[in-house]
Amino acid sequence: MAEKILCGKWGKGMTDWIPVGERLPEENSKVIIYSKVLFFDVEVDCGILFDGEWQTITNGGWDSCEPTHWMPLPEAPKDSE
Repeated sequence: MAEKILCGKWGKGMTDWIPVGERLPEENSKVIIYSKVLFFDVEVDCGILFDGEWQTITNGGWDSCEPTHWMPLPEAPKDSE
């Protein structure tokens, strides 16, 4: 399912998924996270590691989450892209 969400190919500047048990991102940096959730097979979302706790943005603010993998966000598109 994640491959469908992300079109199966990474964009320019994107990396492979990094297991959270292998390495964590810098605190307070936004990253793409991959989680298993109760009602869906997987969830790909933007998340942040804040004070050692994983958070993801929701309509009502920030919610705790437990991703299994993460990757840095790609560079923003240039005006000509």
